[in-house]
Amino acid sequence: MRRSKRIHEQAAAAVKDGSSDKSSGVVEERDGTVFFCFANCKSSNAGGFDDDNDDSVDDTNEDDSGGNEESKEDFALESTLLEEDLTQELLTEANEKESWNEIHAGMAIEVVDRLHPDNINKQEGTLMRIDYPYGHPHHTAWRPAAMDVYCGDDMGLTPRKQNVFRAAYATGSGQQTVGIDPARLRILPITDNLRRGAQKIQNIVKRLVLRHPTWSDVRVDVPVNAISMKVYYKVKAVPGRKTTVKKLGFHTDCTYKNNGSFDKKGNSQAERTLVVIATIGDPRYLRFRREVLVGDTWSVIEPRVERKMLLKETNLAVVNYLDEIPKRRPGKYSEHKTRFLHGVLGIEEQFSVSLAFRVVINQVAIDPRTDLLLRLTEKQHAYREKKGMDEKEDDWENSDAGKAFMTAYTEMMKEQLQQVLQRANAKLTSAQVRVVAFLKLNVTGNRRRAMVGKFESDMKLTHNQKFIFAENFTLPLKFKQHPPA
Repeated sequence: MRRSKRIHEQAAAAVKDGSSDKSSGVVEERDGTVFFCFANCKSSNAGGFDDDNDDSVDDTNEDDSGGNEESKEDFALESTLLEEDLTQELLTEANEKESWNEIHAGMAIEVVDRLHPDNINKQEGTLMRIDYPYGHPHHTAWRPAAMDVYCGDDMGLTPRKQNVFRAAYATGSGQQTVGIDPARLRILPITDNLRRGAQKIQNIVKRLVLRHPTWSDVRVDVPVNAISMKVYYKVKAVPGRKTTVKKLGFHTDCTYKNNGSFDKKGNSQAERTLVVIATIGDPRYLRFRREVLVGDTWSVIEPRVERKMLLKETNLAVVNYLDEIPKRRPGKYSEHKTRFLHGVLGIEEQFSVSLAFRVVINQVAIDPRTDLLLRLTEKQHAYREKKGMDEKEDDWENSDAGKAFMTAYTEMMKEQLQQVLQRANAKLTSAQVRVVAFLKLNVTGNRRRAMVGKFESDMKLTHNQKFIFAENFTLPLKFKQHPPA
């Protein structure tokens, strides 16, 4: 019998007979809590991921189809999905004049800027690196865990006023599982389109909370100050190597002690705040699983029983911290404390991006010229030297496998981002005017922003008209439709 299956059966038996014997299948202990780790569900330290060994075997033989749907009565979640009509209704209630389509289109172009292959390792783009989840090296683009891009608000100046403190997610208990090389931790500033999206989302949440009596403790008085992108895709590049399918292991966003109190030291997300997720690209399922506390042991007793939400460009997902607080809940396992984990097993299509809007309490000192950490601690320098991080990065980039993968990744990303731009462009139709500048896909970053800024200034565009997207750029700028006088 496989070890993970044996552990699962022992945990299930413990729940069935009411036993809380720690000796039945204990495999890991952290911070005084014992965890069962099995199959695809690592213990839910906030920000946790699947096993990041590319050659790992999934003992439950799970695929993207996931598990069995549990009844809503027995698997009641506070987390919810907002379809397009409800999102627009809440925006209207908040006296917002822009449509969700326009807001979404503005955010989509920012995703293109950040992820375009021409911007890899440039300040405005994706920083390719070797990550060290649980101390083991894996290239950020090749490892199974979804690729991360972080953005944060500037919270103030450093004492010498040459650098900034920037809001930082994944710097709490998720640091070990994400495993970002501290010398490669880049936190980008939140751009105007993303900031407007964040403001609209906060207004949506304010209206939504009024409709949910059980959400009375949710904080809506603090603005979103951090946005994290998670990038999911499929890439087949190396013969004899399985396709890289990006996933997000089952985890909780916030860490709570077993008594239900918020762990202030283990969280970068602010207490009593929601996470709102927008999607760019193909649909994907966000899945929820129940974890049961038996004695001091957390275990997913039924790994194939779940609830799932289909996330699309037209809707928003709200992940509610109330689902993550350990407590007794009605229905199955009512004699035990439970909590709900969420994760993404992969995508059925090719490319999908999550934009998670949240409030964080952690700040780090950033050099605004590079958007990297201002300085590393002696401990971080020693860790990097011990692991040979710079050498491993060079070795991977110069290897045949690394070159083959990056070639396939570049082709896939350009094709998928072109489709994102086309859909974004289609969303810009309005009863009043449609203004489109035509930029080639490879004109991105600072150059694109400079041209767009000049265009906006010259044409005296209103706030709603400042959506400029890409396709067939020539100098001087030409337009299919003339902007209004």
